[in-house]
Amino acid sequence: GCDYIALHRSDIASYRPGRSYDIVLANLVTDVIIANLGALIDLLAANGTLIASGVSEGRDDLANEVFRARGLRLLDSARHDGWCGYLLRKG
Repeated sequence: GCDYIALHRSDIASYRPGRSYDIVLANLVTDVIIANLGALIDLLAANGTLIASGVSEGRDDLANEVFRARGLRLLDSARHDGWCGYLLRKG
């Protein structure tokens, strides 16, 4: 019953769908998330949710600082086996 869900796999740096999404999932390493955070935010609808993972524990503080600086609100986070994941909200 979920025919309306579409998944896209592509290079985030060149992906330009011409629309926005309620939820964006990015399982990328820290440097790729930070370098492409603007593109990820551009994909989000107003009050959209970004689920970002792939940040190493040693870069957690940096990632949180960059998320805040770009106007993302941290709703939740988790750590597992040296990796961090974040539930973030735009707006």
